[in-house]
Amino acid sequence: MNLIVPVNLQALRVSPNDASLITKQSDLFAGPTTSFEGLPWRGADYQEHWTKPYKANVAAAVSNPLWGGVTEQLDAGVHLHWALPDGLSQGVQQADGTLAFAAVPNRWLVTRIITQGGATSARQWVVESDRLITEDAYLNTYYPTTKRKVAATPVGWTLAPGAKPEDGGAVYGQPWRRLGQVFELAGWQPAATPNGATPDKVLHLDELPAQLSPFGAAGAPVPLRAVGPGGPSFAAYYPDSRSVFGFHDTFSDLAGADLANIAFTASYIVSGWHSHASDDPLQTNAFRDALAKATTANANAPKAKQVDAPQVAASAVAGLYRWVYDPTVGTPTRCLYGGQVAGLAWDTTGNKPSGGDPTFPKCFLQPLPNDPTVRVAVGNSAPGAMAALIKHEWSEWAKAAAARGGLTAPPPIPPVIADNLEFLIDALQLGLLHELGSGLTLPALEQALHQSGFGASHSGTAWIVRARGTDPDKTDPYRFDPPE
Repeated sequence: MNLIVPVNLQALRVSPNDASLITKQSDLFAGPTTSFEGLPWRGADYQEHWTKPYKANVAAAVSNPLWGGVTEQLDAGVHLHWALPDGLSQGVQQADGTLAFAAVPNRWLVTRIITQGGATSARQWVVESDRLITEDAYLNTYYPTTKRKVAATPVGWTLAPGAKPEDGGAVYGQPWRRLGQVFELAGWQPAATPNGATPDKVLHLDELPAQLSPFGAAGAPVPLRAVGPGGPSFAAYYPDSRSVFGFHDTFSDLAGADLANIAFTASYIVSGWHSHASDDPLQTNAFRDALAKATTANANAPKAKQVDAPQVAASAVAGLYRWVYDPTVGTPTRCLYGGQVAGLAWDTTGNKPSGGDPTFPKCFLQPLPNDPTVRVAVGNSAPGAMAALIKHEWSEWAKAAAARGGLTAPPPIPPVIADNLEFLIDALQLGLLHELGSGLTLPALEQALHQSGFGASHSGTAWIVRARGTDPDKTDPYRFDPPE
């Protein structure tokens, strides 16, 4: 029996005009947060390989902050992105203090159903989320054929076979790969990396013997997880995981289709699973431990409160992953994941889609118009933000009213009040304004306002166990005697 775990599937329509006018604007769209494809490396020809602009092997060189103006144009078509279940995307702290993240589904079946002119057609693809593609294969074969962009991921520096570091310096393979590949279902054949394959021939992420290890240091294989080299937002941020937990439907299979002048309705069904049974949430050691604890607790419970084995298993699943199902129908042993988007209309005939800003014709992604009634204020606390907003609004109104003159001009207020209006409104909201000058000093008021931006909450009790002290070894020449 399989447990069906729902995933949140979202679809973004990008018309040809969206791609050329909107998605490449850095003030409207952001790109990947990392760019490992720019790392330098030395190949078998002992030549340095650089990607312009030249980058050093430091973290700052591959980091693209969201505010850095880096974007990557979304090409025309439908972009799907699915969110992983919370039970698989949250880390669990281990005894040694590290965070452990569960393996996530690495195989996804994408089914598209199109209704056009009264006719219905279906097509299916398989996304291997952990598939590795070399840069040459991506640039020369995969992208030119599919027009699908693929995210880059670091794989560590591995000494090239037969390389002699003394001959002009060490030789390494490319320290990155492209991650994620789409296959037509009809031609998909699951494959594993052959034994003894060189690093550039490794097919999947968990088959790399030295994943993320510098200079080829041996390390245990690591399965695909919700977190990535760019941080914990990897799976949730489409530009970073577009080829891993996403799918770009280019509609290239529609004969003679012009996405700038066509109408149809598309529906998508996405189904995911784990390629290795041992990675399935219901087959992991963590779940076996949780089930054993739930079984023991049930056995030790009063007879009237004991439940049958299927209910115990259901409680273990709910406690570990927060997934709830009806235990009376059976006990699942594997997980499947599913989400769907139904009735997605695509109509770019004539002047459609229309409306909004005329400078962005035939665009689904019309930028939101500037709304002059929207005001945003930031403060260390809600009263602080409100005081900043009132101060701003007063200043703007006073300037406009003074310009008009006449009876609409604001009444004059002392400059000392006008200059400290935000400060005084802060004090008013905290109930301290009336105390100013009658026991409450200005420094004390400033301290109270500063303190209002902080809060305290009980974090529990920390116990420290120390060994009982013994007489110091007087013969130890390295012993440090603290001053008395």
